[in-house]
Amino acid sequence: MSSETVGLLGVVIGAVGTFITTLPVLIPWFKDWRRAEWQEFKYVYVKVVHLTQNTGDTLPVYRTHIDRLKRDVDVYDECHLFKLNLFRWPRPTFTCTDRSSGFVDLQILHPWNEEGKLVFADVGAAMIPGMVTQTVQRKSSTFFTRSIYYNGLQHGNENLAMKMEHNTAEARMIVDFSSIPDCDLLVPMPVAVERVGETETQVSVRKLAPGIFSVAAKDLKKETVLRMDYSFAWDALKRLRVPQPA
Repeated sequence: MSSETVGLLGVVIGAVGTFITTLPVLIPWFKDWRRAEWQEFKYVYVKVVHLTQNTGDTLPVYRTHIDRLKRDVDVYDECHLFKLNLFRWPRPTFTCTDRSSGFVDLQILHPWNEEGKLVFADVGAAMIPGMVTQTVQRKSSTFFTRSIYYNGLQHGNENLAMKMEHNTAEARMIVDFSSIPDCDLLVPMPVAVERVGETETQVSVRKLAPGIFSVAAKDLKKETVLRMDYSFAWDALKRLRVPQPA
């Protein structure tokens, strides 16, 4: 073997050794680089402010007007979803979608829009009662919205969910029924699932206080859904609230 070959071999071995030595440093850097476009955090806080069952002869809690639909709606259940989306780097746009079996209204809180109006390129999309999609056309690393869902928690639709618009490093949803009378009787512990495509995996739920539940997950791919399924004890609540004879 010539001295040149030996010298070259030594250089190669030295380079491989250096690479192996620096590998523990490079791997986290490479993973971090690959996740640069991921959404850092998605946080959804749901405050349920009204919860009654519409049996057909039930009086609504009240009546509200939804401006985008140009109509009034009888309200039986109502919840407010505050959604905080955080990115590592500012994004030029952000698209969010809210969907419910009832009615949905939406307000974009940040980036703030002085006019405060929703924009629909498709006029017909503004008239869909149970779905709103909006694209925020302002550069930011933080996007904050409030959605109001009306009549979306009736029998057969007793669930609340959050969907990942992007690959997401960490997501958390807290659902708060604590303002509902007798919430501990009406709202048993929910079942939570992580849904990827058509595959559902049960995940743990924490009860933070009476009527307040939390679910969290990490390293979620785009389109993944975190959902809490409830089984409201409507009959038990009716028995509790029936006036007793003197």
